[in-house]
Amino acid sequence: MRARNYKITECDRNKTKMIAGKIIPAIATTTAMITGVVSNEIYKYAQGFNDIEKFKNAYSEGFDPDVDLEALGIANQTTMLNGETEALRKLLEKTMMQKHGVDKLNDHYMVMDTICDATQERQDAMYKLVDDKPDMMLVVGGFNSSNTEHLQEISEDASIPSFWVDTFERLDDESNTITHRLSHGELVETKDWLPAGKITIGVTSGASTPDKVVEDVMDKIMATKAKMGKGAPAR
Repeated sequence: MRARNYKITECDRNKTKMIAGKIIPAIATTTAMITGVVSNEIYKYAQGFNDIEKFKNAYSEGFDPDVDLEALGIANQTTMLNGETEALRKLLEKTMMQKHGVDKLNDHYMVMDTICDATQERQDAMYKLVDDKPDMMLVVGGFNSSNTEHLQEISEDASIPSFWVDTFERLDDESNTITHRLSHGELVETKDWLPAGKITIGVTSGASTPDKVVEDVMDKIMATKAKMGKGAPAR
């Protein structure tokens, strides 16, 4: 609609999804960074470093930290990686304990766990999976899915080769090539990604990824191994 209003060349549906897939994670990352900076400044203010003037263009008219920061609450984005906000929760908790005392903490600080159950369960399972040290990880889910991106991020942080795909069409069983996305958004093509012989592949999927999509990807892997003509199939 905006393209039509401003006479900008319109994109088809696939191009629009690709652009959104790059923008939305960037917005989420930027928001997380800003939240971290703000939390740190709140802590410093509670310690007596109250140079509020440098933020005069960043807060609402009438904002008074001595009044408006008397009580704080923190909530997560529903699909956010839980570990990313743990440090912020602890920092703000420490801040309010030092300011008001341990016995008054509940009167001035509240944590609201808004991460959806399906997202949290997958994150917990993913941490257990990478602890088992599989040869590689396969993450299945939409490229514009925040919770799927975090699953890929967990695997990358564990230094396990990880391939994030949104459909079986990203895998070419004839050439043993896979087109996959990295957690920071880059789409790359990897040739000979499946090694010969017996391997262990950890598989996970985003919270809203249909089982059929995962099954189709797994079928493609089996077909690739069969065409390689050597070694045991992947398990």
